[in-house]
Amino acid sequence: MRHSPAGPAPPLLTVDNPAPPLVRVNRKGADRAASGHPWIFRSDVLEHAGARPGDVVKVVDPRGATLGTAHYSSTSQICLRLLSIRDEPITREFFDRRLAAALDYRAGIVPPDTDVWRMVYGEADQLPALIIDRYGRYAVLQTLSQGMDRAQDVFVRGLLGMGFAGIVERNDVAVRAKEALPLKSGVLAGEVPGAIDVLMNGLPWRADLLHAQKTGIFLDQRENYLAVAGYARGRALDCFTLSSLCSPLTPAPASSMTPSCSIRPPSPKRALLAKALSAATKKLTSALSVSSAPAAFS
Repeated sequence: MRHSPAGPAPPLLTVDNPAPPLVRVNRKGADRAASGHPWIFRSDVLEHAGARPGDVVKVVDPRGATLGTAHYSSTSQICLRLLSIRDEPITREFFDRRLAAALDYRAGIVPPDTDVWRMVYGEADQLPALIIDRYGRYAVLQTLSQGMDRAQDVFVRGLLGMGFAGIVERNDVAVRAKEALPLKSGVLAGEVPGAIDVLMNGLPWRADLLHAQKTGIFLDQRENYLAVAGYARGRALDCFTLSSLCSPLTPAPASSMTPSCSIRPPSPKRALLAKALSAATKKLTSALSVSSAPAAFS
């Protein structure tokens, strides 16, 4: 499927609202922000000066001292998600810098035998409520707040500028209902095939970015898939085997004797494919050596 971003490039977000609404919070909210917490809850908001859903707002304490710049939600109990601890314009360039920093950091720590990983971890990358997973030449994003949803086109254009061939949204997650956002999924830009071949922890895998759970694979568990090799012995039972990624990752000969269970009909087929692919590559032993595995689960 092929899609392209519609309409002209979105303006700088500060142009949408050149004088961002001022949101005043109580002392409890101010102390939470000062401690480094990226959220301020609705119960701690004193006034919001007519802020609209997803607006970029300036956040101040009871005395008017600046706490930072945030996305405002009109419905969620997480009313404010801090984008910066300064009063600064939130522009396309601002988001491009954060996106580039996340990609550069992950590219430096992900091993060369892997071309799929979580590229943006929301608040951990100072991009609250944004998830971006990289699957080789393709990216899958989730915008889980009103503010990030309004900025979606900015990220699509940024990812295309980084050379991604296709961008998928998997905004079919229930948490969006708390933001009064619709559940939807599909191709946002470029061309994305029905299934793509990727490499993770030295093993090949086929990912369905449009229909599988999460964004295609549970990429937030990538390190744990590898770490399990240091603990698995003998026969193993792989329950909830959505992608069957633990079954082929258990050490040989257990990998050929690991029953997998799933309540989702397509999963067993993917499980058999995963085992067949991992056996065919003959990379299982080297990929799962204990010396290369983390010491413990994260």
